[in-house]
Amino acid sequence: MRPTLHLLVLLAVFRPALAQDSTLGYGDSTTFDPGGYYVPANPVVIEGHELRHFEVQALEYYYDDALHYDRPRLLVPRANIVIAARPAQPNQYTCTVLAANADSLRLTCAGTPIGDVLLETAYVDHRGRYWSIIDYELQPRVVARGRLIIRRTGVPPQSLQLELIYTAGH
Repeated sequence: MRPTLHLLVLLAVFRPALAQDSTLGYGDSTTFDPGGYYVPANPVVIEGHELRHFEVQALEYYYDDALHYDRPRLLVPRANIVIAARPAQPNQYTCTVLAANADSLRLTCAGTPIGDVLLETAYVDHRGRYWSIIDYELQPRVVARGRLIIRRTGVPPQSLQLELIYTAGH
């Protein structure tokens, strides 16, 4: 194999590890967009820390000084978890997106104050682009159901059933 080909193979294999702002190409108006904030339908408090929400971004609509709803940029999906020690100010922790498609949202968030978090959910509503659906602005609605698994050193894993409500802004 030529050295150039080795480099191309390495880039193809390690592309997800590139900078978070890497674009993967362009979508169209039918591309599934999970972007926004996902808030637990019921409070999740573990050892005095409240899980406030998850934030997900997979598409970018504003680029080149204009909005492009018909041709969004596909980003390397990124996510954050926001946790607050009650009643302190919330802190944000970076997550790894394992899946973000019309069927499921799976994230893993390491090193949070509540432990290592794994979110595994299935979408109830498979449309995506929830920010453009007026029903979600008028009334809180469950958009995904699943489980939250929390792992901490020296403690058996904790698994919680979870419903997530979508909101465009938090």
